[in-house]
Amino acid sequence: MLDAATIGVLRDVVTLVLLALGIGLFVYRGIRRALPEVNWNYQGNVLARLYGPHDAVMAMLLLSPYIGGLLLYSPAETAGPASSGASAAAGGSAQVGAVLSQIVFSLGSTAALLVWLRPLRGLDVGDLFGIRVLPIGKVIGFALGAIAPTFLIVVVVNLGAVELLRSVWPDISPQQVVKAFETSGSVPLRLLMGFAAVIAAPLTEELLFRGLLYGVCKRFTDSWFAALVTSLLFASVHLHVGSFIPLFALALILVAVYEITGSLLVPIVMHALFNGLMLIAMLLGAK
Repeated sequence: MLDAATIGVLRDVVTLVLLALGIGLFVYRGIRRALPEVNWNYQGNVLARLYGPHDAVMAMLLLSPYIGGLLLYSPAETAGPASSGASAAAGGSAQVGAVLSQIVFSLGSTAALLVWLRPLRGLDVGDLFGIRVLPIGKVIGFALGAIAPTFLIVVVVNLGAVELLRSVWPDISPQQVVKAFETSGSVPLRLLMGFAAVIAAPLTEELLFRGLLYGVCKRFTDSWFAALVTSLLFASVHLHVGSFIPLFALALILVAVYEITGSLLVPIVMHALFNGLMLIAMLLGAK
């Protein structure tokens, strides 16, 4: 359950990011009208020139459940009395149902995104996301080579963030989903959470945030601005202040990897490896 302080901070961040995005689109449009030769949005290895305004609308529609849920969330809705007895006994079933719902939602979002891009827009997803840029062996090799320094950077950033927040934020405990995984004795629940973390979430989040949203933002601004905006949104929708800074760092690394390789498969595999390593650390009792 999310407290009012968490909702307030993340809501303010998202509001400011969306405001900055609106101003940025206006400013960059003016720059391009004044300087037609400027082509920052076409630099790098991520293909952005094929996107149009309708893709921006679709990106916001697909993102709206994440952002809308945060902006419209009311902490009072979860402020009921503590459960006990039969309610506690039903907690495991409720958690399984919640994780299943999350998986269905994630895969449904992925399907909607692909349907929009391929049958409706007529875009070749393989070309758009650089799926065929690297052979699968090089994708896995690059991801395996990059995951260790990425994991180390995020861990160090997380330690710094904890120290930074310790004196100013009332709750720096792990996310609810992390607590649930660590404390649950249910094998089916842990398997479902593992599938959600290692398969569903990396696929959906990379296609949405690094794939469509970053590509669209880059098309109408530039790669630096797009990286900052999409990474801030990515960190915000995870709904946890304590994890905001390390998730922001992770998102920036995944954007950089996407631009370096030109293949969205690499950040997808890295995201899956990162989440898998986190699950292993939790199973081993690492905090």
